[in-house]
Amino acid sequence: MAPLSATLAACQLPPRQAGERRSAARLEHSRIAQPALGRDRPGRMGLTNRDGGWPRPAPGVRKSASARRSWSAARLFQQNAHRLLAAQAVPFIEWLLLETLQELREEKQDAVTQVELSMRSGLSERVVSYWFTMMSEWGLIDRGPDADGRAWRVILTELGEQTLLTCNERLEEAGLTG
Repeated sequence: MAPLSATLAACQLPPRQAGERRSAARLEHSRIAQPALGRDRPGRMGLTNRDGGWPRPAPGVRKSASARRSWSAARLFQQNAHRLLAAQAVPFIEWLLLETLQELREEKQDAVTQVELSMRSGLSERVVSYWFTMMSEWGLIDRGPDADGRAWRVILTELGEQTLLTCNERLEEAGLTG
């Protein structure tokens, strides 16, 4: 096996003259000089095996199979819910935040912070803050500073509760929840 410095030197292109475009010869040189990683070692660094195809997983169930099935089911739910909620003019993320807010409020029996909502919903704090600013302007939520002023506490308004109830009824009728 060639030392690393020799391999790196072989990958270097000859210097380009000012204003020179990449000629076919320069392109060919760069293609030849770059090592074909993994072609001689199936399953290692490269994308292809000796047969030129993708590496095939060992027979049996992959360790990630159940996680991928869960992700696929969640993604399918999101797509179907998005389609149904569009008739209510409610984006999926808005419903997700309203539902998560209601769930946390019922658990705590108190107002909820945006950080708690971010953690429970799996959305970044920045995304939650953006959506709550919009939802506050639309009258779906009320929010105000916490007692120590370091966090925003959020509650549903009557309009927010009604919107959530309508959306959940629509999702239940379609068989997506319940």
